[in-house]
Amino acid sequence: MAKILIIDDEIDFIFTYQTWFESEGFEVVTALDGGEGLEKAESVKPDLITLDLTMSPVSGYVAFDKLKLNPVTQNIPVIILTNVTRAGIYDEFMDKGAAAFCEKTDYSPKQLVEKIKEILGFIPLETATADKE
Repeated sequence: MAKILIIDDEIDFIFTYQTWFESEGFEVVTALDGGEGLEKAESVKPDLITLDLTMSPVSGYVAFDKLKLNPVTQNIPVIILTNVTRAGIYDEFMDKGAAAFCEKTDYSPKQLVEKIKEILGFIPLETATADKE
């Protein structure tokens, strides 16, 4: 199954989403700030990254730009998963190559799992089974 890197500084958030992702069969790696996330993205080479924007010392803004500039990580889909809602931020990140922009308060763990499966191109089991018949 796919490997997901969660980059977020909120331990409770990481725990909740890690539990959901693992229950869906994903392998999960976590990082508590953008700097640690950049290191893990390059060494682990996840299939997808969820990235919060408001962290320190390295913010998600800086981490995203560095992920997209690094030849090793530039093609890894990144879901911006944040509570930042300032005007224009959705377009800013989508224009820079984010796979999706999700507000934490608007996405349940189950909805996020479905979004990840969509981005990674997973075929629902019932569809795959029907295609084989």
